[in-house]
Amino acid sequence: MGHGPTNASLTGLYHTVAYGDWIEEFAQEFEIPLTKLPPIIHCLEQVGRVTKEIASATGIRAGTPVLMGSNDTSSAALGAGVLESGQILNISGSGELLAICLEKPIPDEKYYLRTHPLQNRWLAFDLTTGGFAFEWFHSQFCRELDEEASTGILKRFSARARTPGVRFQPHLAGDRTSLIQKKASFTGLTLSTSRDDCLHAVSEAILGRTRKMLDRMAKRIELDRVICLTGGRVNQRLLDYKKRRLPGFEIAVKEDCALYGCASMARRAFTKGSA
Repeated sequence: MGHGPTNASLTGLYHTVAYGDWIEEFAQEFEIPLTKLPPIIHCLEQVGRVTKEIASATGIRAGTPVLMGSNDTSSAALGAGVLESGQILNISGSGELLAICLEKPIPDEKYYLRTHPLQNRWLAFDLTTGGFAFEWFHSQFCRELDEEASTGILKRFSARARTPGVRFQPHLAGDRTSLIQKKASFTGLTLSTSRDDCLHAVSEAILGRTRKMLDRMAKRIELDRVICLTGGRVNQRLLDYKKRRLPGFEIAVKEDCALYGCASMARRAFTKGSA
């Protein structure tokens, strides 16, 4: 079995910029023999067929071709139709991720550069805590409230503008773009600070990462004005909030993007002449 480029580009040992192969110098530095690394197989390449045992366990017909495929984020990008330079995907789930398609690689220490499932395309993306941050906030600040009362806080927060007196650094799970282990923190707290103010700070910090990424990439490429939004945390309240806080962009909700991405890879792989 091999390794697809989208997963290989997560390892730090793969030549992501060249959409190439394992980097021998890096492997040697970490004393990893190249013979221990699986061959790179393109995402749309067939790697086998469903066996009778797997068919019995899953209900998938035996003999069905199996592709190498890709990881969830890159598959979601393809499923959302993010496959041309400047097109944007926003995944709101346990994490908050913004991915922007590139027609040429643009490395930067402030974001991740990964390969797209389609050859000679790349994804620049930023990732921070999303749903995990709100779960943490509820467990520490709202533990006495039931779900309905907790939702009421979010509704009050979403319904009116607030002053940005309290700020939050959203590094509850660290920051993978930093060699220094960052930690989360609140600043600007006073005796008049309310729970709503802290929730506002958490939300603004998460969305702030998205705005910074959009601003950074807008200086380098022309961005599409539509952001495809998907993920388990998407609801009308979040949609309204993003529309209000990201002026100049249309927010288009798309469901099951990763699944559609897998289907798109299958269609492209087995449709003669497809790109």
